[in-house]
Amino acid sequence: FFTTLRGAGKADIIREVKQNGDYALTAMERMIRNSAGVTIGCPGTGNSLTIKNIDGNSTIFSLTSGQIASNGASLTNNLKVTVTSPSLFTCTRIAGKPDVVNIIFTIAQANSGAGAEETSRMDFQTTVSLRTY
Repeated sequence: FFTTLRGAGKADIIREVKQNGDYALTAMERMIRNSAGVTIGCPGTGNSLTIKNIDGNSTIFSLTSGQIASNGASLTNNLKVTVTSPSLFTCTRIAGKPDVVNIIFTIAQANSGAGAEETSRMDFQTTVSLRTY
């Protein structure tokens, strides 16, 4: 009985970590790909990136206090997970070609006091090439 409960708890933790990582990655990827360009953070590596949206406004993605945010609004659930990566973005700029942004981060369960059988950690990574307009 206890093994079944522990397995269900572990599955819930894994689902929570995966959902948070997938959501943050998908949101950033979509906005970066469809942006007019990277205005701050390219070329370079760091925990923040500023893009210019097609409507002329800017969006700032950042890793602050263990959370990924877009213009200050958290893309991850700070009560459930924490981002453990030291940097989030690597941007490459080559003349005559669209900017390329690599997004790499690790998300772990926020409750660090749980035992090993009740914790989860996942790596997320993608490469985004901006569309040229």
